[in-house]
Amino acid sequence: MVFACLCGVVALLLLGGFTFRRPASIPFTYRGGQWELVAVGGRVRVDNWPEVDFERRDIQRLEKIAAGRQRVYLGTMLDGPNLESRSPVELSTAARGVEAGREYALAKAELARWQGVYTTKPVAYGVHLGIVVGLLLVLPVVRLWGWWRGRVRERRGLCRACGYDVRANFDRCPECGRKVSARTRRADGADFVGLSPMR
Repeated sequence: MVFACLCGVVALLLLGGFTFRRPASIPFTYRGGQWELVAVGGRVRVDNWPEVDFERRDIQRLEKIAAGRQRVYLGTMLDGPNLESRSPVELSTAARGVEAGREYALAKAELARWQGVYTTKPVAYGVHLGIVVGLLLVLPVVRLWGWWRGRVRERRGLCRACGYDVRANFDRCPECGRKVSARTRRADGADFVGLSPMR
């Protein structure tokens, strides 16, 4: 089942990598990070660029928040050091400036904290698509060859598993103990004329 799913994914990637203008990609999560499997230009690539892109966009968002709070803070600052000569409106602006200063300091601290947390380095592993397809075709080719060899042995009146001659109406192969099919046990041997046993 897993092998069939892998073959389907590779077929999708093969089609996407060679036929579509946009590369075919399959996102997945590995060890808490966002990764993707991409096929483009006859190559398969596994990379963590979604995670890196997410971190970059989040840092940009936090920088915009900090810059906005800095503008508010700087807009509320008073020019002179003498607060007693200010009007009540200017004093309320100064009070808002203190609150804006706190918000700006919190935004800068949040930005600095996430800049320390988001330290993912871009990683990409690539391989030619032909190598991936070749590796995934090994098991089906081996299974097909085993099936074909068993069919040839069965037509010759031999045990499918070990190649022992079982045309003498055995229910089981005396060599390996495998059940013998009715087609293999034909007593007349008409299907087997001219064929030599395969070893």
